[in-house]
Amino acid sequence: MLGALFPVHRPSFGLSVRASALSVVALRRMPFCRPAVTHTLERPLSAGWLTPAATAPNIADMESLRQELRALTKTVHDRAVAVSLPDDAATICLFTFDTLPEREQERQAVIRWRFQQDANLRIGTERLVYRVYPGEATISVLAAAVDESVLAQYAALFDEAHLFPVSVGFETLQLFDVFRSAMPWCAEAFFAHYDGDTLTFTALRDGRPLFLRKRRLKSSGEHLRDELFGTLQHFGDRYPRLKTAGGGPCPLYFVDTRKVPSVGRAFLDRTTMTVPATEDARSVEVIPFGWPALPLSTGGRELSASFLPAAACVGIA
Repeated sequence: MLGALFPVHRPSFGLSVRASALSVVALRRMPFCRPAVTHTLERPLSAGWLTPAATAPNIADMESLRQELRALTKTVHDRAVAVSLPDDAATICLFTFDTLPEREQERQAVIRWRFQQDANLRIGTERLVYRVYPGEATISVLAAAVDESVLAQYAALFDEAHLFPVSVGFETLQLFDVFRSAMPWCAEAFFAHYDGDTLTFTALRDGRPLFLRKRRLKSSGEHLRDELFGTLQHFGDRYPRLKTAGGGPCPLYFVDTRKVPSVGRAFLDRTTMTVPATEDARSVEVIPFGWPALPLSTGGRELSASFLPAAACVGIA
């Protein structure tokens, strides 16, 4: 989350911006109750209007996008919104440190240096956001760097639609944040997000991120299964299974945010895979995550998984 941009109250609307569509989810918050989804709406976008990129302009047709956003939010009376941007609009990395400076300015300088060393990204005017996960021996930092010119385009879009983005973040990181409460602690676990184009995989040990991999897929179905299997095998080659992980399978929490029916999705059914590793075989149980795992009430309605990013950003705002 990029943080508060305006000193207004907690938003009740979440806006997801993707290359294929704009989506909005409205919540009603009541004391001592789970937030309830009261409204969902989606507007498809024509190809080429928006192309997410970390270092290049994202919006090619600002006027058309503005019209779609205004139409999407014309019934929204509260103009303060939480925003979910595409992962590709930023450079996202996972770093491991032995120690981190206490002072914020020095800490950011160290993280910026790691972006340059590990991602070959020369940090200049990029906005840097990160989350720290301390461990017993090392510290994990999940960080995103977004170019100010890219962020300025989105800010101009929201301004022209008379929206006030209280918080801005990136899709996979927001989904990981909001689903963490539904992931019981265990020595080793995995979290994967598939949006129809990209598979983002995170391995966790003792509750903190240890390994991050992002892969573009040409097609879904078996190719998705093969890619995830290969990613698990790659992780196993680098990180042999913990002896303290127990004899049962490790959970892999899988979030699919494509706009397709839940029933009949390839690979989303709960299943167990055994993945060869360098020292030991790793058994993995795939656990599909969707609306039922969110700390939100849908009132019994079946909602498309494509609304999950908008729900996630407003749920954690």
